Amino acid sequence: MRIKKLPVQKLKTQLIILFVSFTLFMSSIFIALSFAGLKQIEQELQNIDMGLALDRIRQQYLHGEDVGRKNRFFHGLKQQNDFPDWLKSFNSGFHKINQDDVLWHVMIKDYPDQRYILIRDYTLFESNKIYLILIILAIFLTSGVLSLGLVLLTIRFIVHPIEQLERLVRQQYQAENMLQLSQHFPENEIGRVAQAFDDVYQKLFITLQREKLFSADLSHELRSPLMVILSSCELLSQNSMTEKQLNRILKIQKSAENILARVQVYLDLARQNPIDQNIEKMFLFEIAEQAIADCQDLAQNNQIELILRQQQTTNISYPYIFTYTILMNLIKNAVEYGGVHTQVTIVLEDTGFCVFDNGIGIDEVEQSDVFDPFVRYQHASQHNLGLGLSLVQRICQYLDWKITLSSSPNHGSHFQIKSSKSLHDIAPHS
Repeated sequence: MRIKKLPVQKLKTQLIILFVSFTLFMSSIFIALSFAGLKQIEQELQNIDMGLALDRIRQQYLHGEDVGRKNRFFHGLKQQNDFPDWLKSFNSGFHKINQDDVLWHVMIKDYPDQRYILIRDYTLFESNKIYLILIILAIFLTSGVLSLGLVLLTIRFIVHPIEQLERLVRQQYQAENMLQLSQHFPENEIGRVAQAFDDVYQKLFITLQREKLFSADLSHELRSPLMVILSSCELLSQNSMTEKQLNRILKIQKSAENILARVQVYLDLARQNPIDQNIEKMFLFEIAEQAIADCQDLAQNNQIELILRQQQTTNISYPYIFTYTILMNLIKNAVEYGGVHTQVTIVLEDTGFCVFDNGIGIDEVEQSDVFDPFVRYQHASQHNLGLGLSLVQRICQYLDWKITLSSSPNHGSHFQIKSSKSLHDIAPHS
């Protein structure tokens, strides 16, 4: 199952959106609940107040006192038509009525045969509620501003140090002047993270220095005897000897030159040195013929047939040692895993080359890690370390070439190499 990658967004933006949105959301809920609660409490209080006022005025009326309140207090039989028309349809209880742009609070109480009605003009009171709404709105906006201020303080004291740490980590470390990240931060969580970076980088730096020295020492120790072998072969070839002896000397010389070139390949891959444009080049057909010749004994021992097909319309020269290494590893891999009585075919094309076989193939599940180092499958021999295809991929990446694999069980494997035009020369067929 593939996980969808989230869009890139800065931590500062995420914090601002999160803090402000959460504050406004919670403020909105609080204000909505406050409004609902205040409205309910207000209505209950007004109901009680109007009810008490109506009871008091009714008692005064029953005792024969002049209650006044003309057009504010009404009494009579329930079915009496003396009540104002706009009040006749309401039942007993408290009501808010908007009549002729005047907001009335109305309390109606029914007794066995009498109805009493008290009305009050609350227009001014209700209109003043706009100030309460404005105050609540101001509180709402203030909460958003305060939240923004809080998140900006958070960004200043937390996010900015993290960004500073990121910038320092991304800087190029100089071997002679190693940067100590922890010196730039206080002794808090971020400072401890910076110290952890320092510790890890120190260990990596020491390890890389050891690997670099090891590579240099190994290269020196290999080059010295190889140069002795080459110079000895050159001296021996100048002496009179039989053709068989001379062929053996030339074979030794060629093998030594091959090992010396491979050492340089491994150093270039390990150190990622710039590609030498003056590197030795040969026509692709010649390189393929040599790789097939060098693998012929291994193929015959496994009863495998090696076939070379040329589909090029032009002669193309490739960097010799890199191309030879790729072909050797692909052919050996096909011979190793193809099985007996299979065919391994090398096809040369204008845009590159491919190596395929009709052997057992590779399961789709295993294809995802086929280029990983130290990956060995059940049909591999004991001397196979699982580094061949990893080396091929690293060479392709180094040369900016593209390698693809297509395979299925019992239908063989197909490795396709697409080369970069900047690294080979093209010459017309003679």
